[in-house]
Amino acid sequence: KGMDKEKVSNTWDTIRQIVSQKDFILPQGGHHINVTTSIGIAEYPVDASTDAELFHRADEALYSSKKLGRNRISFSKDSLAQVKEEKRIQNNLLKPPFIGRDKELGEIKGYLLAKEPHKMVLIDGEMGCGKSRMLETVADSLRKQNVSVFPLACSEIDKTKPYGILVDIIISISYEHHDLFKKAYDALAPKQQQALSVFPKLKALIGQAQDVSNWDTEARTNLFQGISELFELMLLELKPLLLIDNIDWLDEATAGVLSYIIVSKRYTPLRILATDSRPDSDETKRRSFLDTLLYEVSEFEIVPHVKLKSFADHECRELIQGIFSNCSAPDDFTGDITRITKGNPFFIVELLRDLLSRGVIHLKYPDWLFNDKQEKLPNDLRELLTNKFKNLDQEEKELLLAASGIGGNFKFDFLSKLKKINDGYVEDIVARAVDKNIFSKDKAGSRGTLAFNNELARGIFYETIDPETKKNLHLNIANTLESEFKDNIDADLPSVDDIICDNLAPKVGETITVSMTPRPETSHDFY
Repeated sequence: KGMDKEKVSNTWDTIRQIVSQKDFILPQGGHHINVTTSIGIAEYPVDASTDAELFHRADEALYSSKKLGRNRISFSKDSLAQVKEEKRIQNNLLKPPFIGRDKELGEIKGYLLAKEPHKMVLIDGEMGCGKSRMLETVADSLRKQNVSVFPLACSEIDKTKPYGILVDIIISISYEHHDLFKKAYDALAPKQQQALSVFPKLKALIGQAQDVSNWDTEARTNLFQGISELFELMLLELKPLLLIDNIDWLDEATAGVLSYIIVSKRYTPLRILATDSRPDSDETKRRSFLDTLLYEVSEFEIVPHVKLKSFADHECRELIQGIFSNCSAPDDFTGDITRITKGNPFFIVELLRDLLSRGVIHLKYPDWLFNDKQEKLPNDLRELLTNKFKNLDQEEKELLLAASGIGGNFKFDFLSKLKKINDGYVEDIVARAVDKNIFSKDKAGSRGTLAFNNELARGIFYETIDPETKKNLHLNIANTLESEFKDNIDADLPSVDDIICDNLAPKVGETITVSMTPRPETSHDFY
């Protein structure tokens, strides 16, 4: 009573901060918990003329605080505008403004749209430097120029699936151009068509086909010929641009087909823009079949590498300003952000998200305030993400642990089967993870597909799993995969392990003769 709006706000904001920073210990069990305070404030007679109406307006403001993520203050009069403003910032953090990369964007488009375009262009840089975002921006830009663009994201599990990435590319194209797929498939020899039916995703498009009973050299040759020619015919007709995120996880068989088309089919309109997820600074860089592919094509094709560097000080400021747009952060604040993140765009965005959740940055409508108190900030991105995961609720943790074990792009229904819970419940938990920028929907360009936004995030989650739980998790994943496989193909096919791990991929040192009538016969060795 008798306090003005600003004084009330300051008093309750002080209480909110004290509570959120205190470590509470439960008397039974000694568990440590964090408590946050959501506050709704209404003013008499500005917001209401009766007691009942005043409480109602305060309750509405309290609901606004909870809806905006909790641990904040909302005023009745400003609650709707405040909700809109904070939602705008949340959206900006999910997809920050594209800045500081115009030179690299022009360079990439030049390589891909030249009179004689490069068949393959790689985007390099440190983890979190914006390689995936560059792919999205290139896709948006080239679609406006009527270029057929098909995005795909790879992950660790893909390196163990012969032709898996190539099949995903074909499936992605067939979603939009089924008639083209059917035309190309019908042009294949019967034995090639028969070999392709081993893939459940392709078999769903093909329909009934006689199964291969013996995966000998001839059968594997038919598979290589069939999938290579199917891919080539679709390329010739559509002339697409393939965007492959994390291509360093590609499998050996797909690398062989790409090498064959780049080296032996020089006039096939293949264009790939891809990212390499391995950090440039890693001196013991993980080996990949991408390295084999680049070595094999190096004598015939120049593969340009476009490197994305960390942001300079002025670019960090521009990014922060672009997110908040209608306010200016203090120089010492942006300086601290730049110093801690070393100009890494993903780290900057995640740190801003963390500071918002802790109330270090908060909205006192209509102004955003940047707390000038000394706050504990993480030393690096790994520490930040580790703390972020610790603060998730138990349902989110259990689901994300399972997702991290899958190791790549997956769908709602697979996660539901793995965890034995219904799709709607999974979707609700996943939606919360998307809002927290852990998952990205449709990142792989396939319908209903999910993926971790960052391989480091998935890796940190996976590291928290103890060995015994990992063993059981991978056993459950294998059983779920086998169950899905059996649901999609005839029961008399060989086992999943036999087909996927042993029979499909060409053997070491084996020469496969590729005959694409009426073209001259050529051969390609797999090592």
